[in-house]
Order: sequence, then C-alpha cells, then structure tokens
Amino acid sequence: MFQRKKTIDVDRLSSSLIQELPRALGDQLLALIQYFPARVSSTQSEPDRIHLLILLDTMNMEVLSACADAINRLAGKEALSPMILSRDELLGSTDVFPITFLEMQAKYKVLAGEDFLANLTVSDAHLRLRCEQELRNLLLRMQRTFILRKDSPRTLLDALRQCNATLGRCMLAIEKLTVAFDGDHAASEAMNQDLQLDIDLVKRIQELSEAKSAVGSVAVAEVFGALLTEVHRICAVVDRLGNEQALELDGSE
Repeated sequence: MFQRKKTIDVDRLSSSLIQELPRALGDQLLALIQYFPARVSSTQSEPDRIHLLILLDTMNMEVLSACADAINRLAGKEALSPMILSRDELLGSTDVFPITFLEMQAKYKVLAGEDFLANLTVSDAHLRLRCEQELRNLLLRMQRTFILRKDSPRTLLDALRQCNATLGRCMLAIEKLTVAFDGDHAASEAMNQDLQLDIDLVKRIQELSEAKSAVGSVAVAEVFGALLTEVHRICAVVDRLGNEQALELDGSE
C-alpha cells in the first residue's frame, strides 16, 4: 500500500531544539547553530532538513548521551543533520573541513549560545589543498564511471548530475581563494580567469538534466566527456595555484 511521505514541521522542530538542548546540556552547550548549505544546481533536491552545528564544551560519552536523549525526544528528528564538535575540535578542524566551514559561514543563524563562526578562520592554503583533493577524487570517480558505464545513458546521466553538483560545491569554495600575485596584475587576472567554470557547459548539463524525454547515450557521453575535460582543467589550475602560494610563502623569485 502506498504511504504518503511524512511532512516535517521544520519551524516546530527548531523551536523544540531551542528548548530541549539547552535544558539537557546546560553549560556544556556552547552553541547551537543552524546553517544553510548552498545549492549549486537547480536540479538538486532540497528536502526540508535542519543542518546543525552543536558545539559542546566537553566531548565525552556522558555529554553525548544527554545530547542523544534530548534529540531522540523530538518529533521529526529524522530531519536533523547535526555536526557535533567540542570547542577544541572546532578550532582543530578548519584545516580538514575548510569547505564545510566556509559553507556554514556563508549563511547561518545562532539558535542558542555564542556565535563561534563569525571569527573562525579558514586559511587559503588549507582551502586550496582541500579543493584540489575534492577535484582529484572527482576525476577518479568520473573516469571509473565512464569506463564502466559508457553505454548506459541513464547511469551516466545520474553520475553527471552528481559530479556537476560536487564540482559546483568546489567552485563556490574556490571563489573564496585569494588569487593575487605581488605587483603582477596581469598574472593575477589570468589566474582568476582560468578559475572560471565554462557557463555554456553548465547550461548543457542543466538542459540534459531537465529533458522530458530519454537522452541518447551519444549526447550524454559527449557532455560527460566535456565535464571531465573541464574538471581536469580546473584541477590543473588549482594545483598551479598551490605552486604559486608555495613560492610566495618561501619568498623565492
């Protein structure tokens, strides 16, 4: 029998969070922050979800159990997507989660406690390295998918959508990178231009994703190949930017 998907009252869930977590955790709760990850494509489904940063003073099983008990009392808890960190873990994680923290800082609101995101610093070097890692992982996935599923347009199109979303997330982060060369305006402009994504390709992916009828394997493979080439290009630019940053830090000519 068909079952209608349960509707989550997000506003009510937020209100319950604001009441329950401070009551359960007391001084151990330093901050309860709701953040809003950016949508990088209009084809991305965005179900009603509450993305949370729960910042604790102490990370131990007693505090985690109290947090778990409070959340499990909430109606609609399945709509929650929490990241739970101690203060020290937050400060020590900016080098490994720079993209995530930049997404948080772009749009958030403090539900309880202090604003620990406003002054959180993410270095360009850590951000660049993480972006390159994401891009190289994306290349490996795309190449593997193309080799194994080249003649399956439906599978390739699904992979194309997912890869485009991952690339879009990386590009939003790359925009935050400081690309400037000491005294060389032309070099700085050239590097910034190289970091721009092919807008026409993005439109082609959008058109394929929104097509009402089935799309042929040749058309999908062509666009998939174009995106693969573009990811290769962007990855090379981000890698080159790392070399420029190293020279700047080293002070070499």
